[in-house]
Amino acid sequence: MEQDFQSAPKKFWQTVRRLRRGKRNPVHTVFGVGGGLLTSTESIVWWWKEYFGDLLNPTNTHSEEEAGPEDFGLGSPITGVEVAGAVKQLRSGSAPGVDEIQDWIQQLQEPRKLLISAVCDSNKEVFYEGKQSWEDIPKHELDHLIVDDNHGIIYCFVPKVACTNLKRIMFVLKKGKPYQDPMSIPGNMVHATSKLTYLRDLPKAKLKHYTKFLFVRNPFVRLISAFRDKFQSRNELYYNRIGRDILRLYGKHQNPPLTVDEAFASGILPSFHNFIQYLLDPETRKNSPFDYHWRQMYHLCHPCRIQYDFIGHQENLQEEAEQLLRILRLEDDIKFPPSYENITTVDFVLDWFQTLTLEERRNLYKLYKPDFKLFGYPEPHELLDG
Repeated sequence: MEQDFQSAPKKFWQTVRRLRRGKRNPVHTVFGVGGGLLTSTESIVWWWKEYFGDLLNPTNTHSEEEAGPEDFGLGSPITGVEVAGAVKQLRSGSAPGVDEIQDWIQQLQEPRKLLISAVCDSNKEVFYEGKQSWEDIPKHELDHLIVDDNHGIIYCFVPKVACTNLKRIMFVLKKGKPYQDPMSIPGNMVHATSKLTYLRDLPKAKLKHYTKFLFVRNPFVRLISAFRDKFQSRNELYYNRIGRDILRLYGKHQNPPLTVDEAFASGILPSFHNFIQYLLDPETRKNSPFDYHWRQMYHLCHPCRIQYDFIGHQENLQEEAEQLLRILRLEDDIKFPPSYENITTVDFVLDWFQTLTLEERRNLYKLYKPDFKLFGYPEPHELLDG
């Protein structure tokens, strides 16, 4: 054990030097210990350095110091032999490569990434706000990025875009047993912030090395979904926090019902038109951003400053979630929960927007135009043309 422990750091740094000299297969992309995709030599070096640093320095001594064999506790995740074996696999080039990922998945993703890049560059003042690097993103704006260190994955969750089931996946990856079936996890559990790990509490450098993904949705359909969830169901929190103000300001009810139950009993509820009036009112955005259930997706996930490895669309959720699991090399470990039918027909949206004036529709589109453009959703001419 002691000999293996002492030889592992030497072998590891030999690997680092070899990789830095460029003696590597340029075709393959190496995966980290947990299966996370590593897309560059720099990422490989960083990830494996972090991994071996934890194993070989279990007492949390300074990173420049090597822990002695006596510090290598019995509770360490793997043995020195396994460390040396992992390094050997990395050096030999036998770690899995991107050639194992189906070409059709890559062909689907590449245009989406190129579109985001082009749209971002077309209006840098809007999308970059003078700051083009992920390093410039304030910590408090990283509260939608969930991190799984075990597999080297970061997921930016967008409310009303399959986020409950995608959070269940992240929960399973983090917790493991007894939570191996995503559907066995209650929705309220995955939405409890204490149950998952967020990038706001971790080094931002993980953005550079981890596999990052998000799922998006037609912005107007997402907006309708948010309204139905928060104002057409008995949601006491949102009724008290926002609904009563909407009724007072836009619904012509100076004394709205005090509770959501009273509101439902009386039939005095915020209408979709009232909700849109609330969104379009400059006073709504004057003091604070939109509630995250209807905040623009690009504000939540920063696609112009964070290069995502996978961008999924809810309109094709089941198939694309399975594609994601293949890319993450988790398709044999986790099955994505069955999803409900996603209604996105033109008539569906038209039905909801019929109470809005043409001016309101156009102003609403201006608010969400960046999301339409970035994620490839066509301009809804049927709503905007007079």
